[in-house]
Amino acid sequence: MRLGKRLEKIETSLTPKQAVLLDLKQTLELGFVGFAKKALEAPRHQGTRARISQMVGNALRESLDAQGMSPEVIAQGVRKAEKEADFLLVLLRDLHKDVAFICELNAPYTVLLYEKFGRMREQNIRNSADERSLWAMWRTLLSTKLGDVWRLEETVTQISKRYYDGHSLLFSEDESTLRLQISWLEDLAGYYNTLQRRNQACLAIDLEALWSSVRRQAFREVGKRVAQAQATTLEDFGEFAAASKVMEPFELGLLEKLRAEGESEKRTT
Repeated sequence: MRLGKRLEKIETSLTPKQAVLLDLKQTLELGFVGFAKKALEAPRHQGTRARISQMVGNALRESLDAQGMSPEVIAQGVRKAEKEADFLLVLLRDLHKDVAFICELNAPYTVLLYEKFGRMREQNIRNSADERSLWAMWRTLLSTKLGDVWRLEETVTQISKRYYDGHSLLFSEDESTLRLQISWLEDLAGYYNTLQRRNQACLAIDLEALWSSVRRQAFREVGKRVAQAQATTLEDFGEFAAASKVMEPFELGLLEKLRAEGESEKRTT
């Protein structure tokens, strides 16, 4: 048997997760630019989701048919396997898009935080109301941006452990950018906290409490991302009622949050 045919046979004998992990490995080896070029050149019907789902479905259909299963059982099994593979691919696709977007969004904030920190340090720090307000706004922005990248990294880690057997999920370019931003913001928070020992205008950032909060947020973020990926797969398979049911808890939670914010506004006006 020729090498190409033999590799094709191996690929079509994999489980949905194994097929997705193999495709992920090949995708990451291409790098973002190589993957984007390949995706643009591929016909729509040969996109990753269609190709992997078809490969997984054909493999299971052949296996179940060889076992003498009825057409109904085969059809149900194939559909379930195709949906499992598609869900994993959608979850990955959305994660890649959001990591790139959030890192791009955070980049100018990271630079501005460093620049503003340098300027503020050059001034004589006084424990006045204006100084405390200025440092408080800067500290809030730094805490928010550090929390954003911490939460993103923790979300990726939890998703990897839960659904991809701990495999690396990000393109090396995105992983390096995310890690660099985290390192810069962690260092900046450390530098800032040293000022608190010398001046009361600089209230320290409780990094331990921030990290604890981020981990809880990441847990909820994973649940939401999983539900969104499942809903996308279900909708694309024509199961619209099931897709709505998957997202229902998150939509209800959003409504409750908006209602609570509305009540809070009424009380303050």
